[in-house]
Amino acid sequence: MAVDEQFIWMAREHMQSLPDVAVPAGYRIRPYRTGEAGVWTGIVREAGAAPGITDATFEEAFPGDETVRTRRIFFVEDETGRPVGTVGAWHGSEGPAGGGWGTVQWLAVVPAHR
Repeated sequence: MAVDEQFIWMAREHMQSLPDVAVPAGYRIRPYRTGEAGVWTGIVREAGAAPGITDATFEEAFPGDETVRTRRIFFVEDETGRPVGTVGAWHGSEGPAGGGWGTVQWLAVVPAHR
């Protein structure tokens, strides 16, 4: 982890009454497709979130099989279908009060689409 990285933990005890998501015109959200580690890596790198990131970082951040990834990693595509943003909903031992929480992680959007 780089010295200037910081973590912010926000907790929600349940998944009830979540607000609807309004996607801006010209964009759409779609799930990760098997084999798209390089797409994810490219977005995170272009966003400046982790300049030295590699496909191995993807494997470390989202361990497991591709079926799980297709349900927990998402891309935002622009009007041309180009993926320009990503976020993952993952699980693990990190988090407040000893962990065991689901996490929203690796949120990244390329600068031209922020």
